[in-house]
Amino acid sequence: MQDGQAPLVGNGGIPVEQFDGRHIASVLHAIATLHVEEPMVLDDLLDQLMTLQPEKQLPEEVAIIAWSVAVLNLKRLDVYHWLMQGLDLHIAHLDPNFRRQAHQFLLTCELDGFPANCDMIDGDWRSTHNSTPSIASASQRGSTLGAVKSESDECQLTAKELLRAEEQYKALKCKADLEEVRADYAASPHSPSRLQRDVALILSEMDIGFVEEYVDQRSMYSLDMLLSDKRTAIEVDGPSHYATGTHRPLGNTNMKHRHLTQLGFDLRVLPYWYVLLLNFFARILENPVYVQKSQTHIKEPYIHLKEPSSHL
Repeated sequence: MQDGQAPLVGNGGIPVEQFDGRHIASVLHAIATLHVEEPMVLDDLLDQLMTLQPEKQLPEEVAIIAWSVAVLNLKRLDVYHWLMQGLDLHIAHLDPNFRRQAHQFLLTCELDGFPANCDMIDGDWRSTHNSTPSIASASQRGSTLGAVKSESDECQLTAKELLRAEEQYKALKCKADLEEVRADYAASPHSPSRLQRDVALILSEMDIGFVEEYVDQRSMYSLDMLLSDKRTAIEVDGPSHYATGTHRPLGNTNMKHRHLTQLGFDLRVLPYWYVLLLNFFARILENPVYVQKSQTHIKEPYIHLKEPSSHL
């Protein structure tokens, strides 16, 4: 963004200040889906969102924006107010897909709480503009005592805004029909993937008790496997969970991992490339020809696999 010019997003070169709800929802959804870090773009998009009236946006636009904010874990109290006002108006008119998106935003509110400052994005202080005045910047306009009083007033205002957000959330939670959400999830059952069945077979051979496709009633997430201790959850993430050609989880997958951990599950993620390696070496060991060759040519008896710390 150059000085004196409106920020541009996309090849169309449309200034963000001209974006409507559809534009904002589309760009936010793309950023959230790929889970890329674009703090300056997000900053401008959310500022523009605050100039729009929630009641004039389409229900699906509000739901998409709410889902994107949940995925990216954006922390702006003014945005939360806007979204809860919009969902309060539109949640009764959402179809099942968008209703699930609204539910995931409400789950994020429940698990994360509300941002304590309206100028926070993903836990980092905004550094571009509209930042909260500090004691130093306020003292340039007056005395240190005046700056401290300003901060005290601001803290009281923030406390009121947080209370308002909690009241909005409680009212919206009562309005949202959880039974409808449960029915939405039940109508789109998950079937185990081939990779998941391979892992299930290994666990069975090891006499480890587990349940497949366990549905957590609080979040409505379907866990690939829940071990008999009712705490250890295993997610077998195939290629569709990652950005093409990378090992970077997509936004929805990343949010599910975050939520399951917050819900108290001991989450273990098995990425597809790790499972494929396990299957490859298992086939080698089952083949007498490969076993004979390995005994002839390989002196080291163990295969060491370096694995990411976030995975098994």
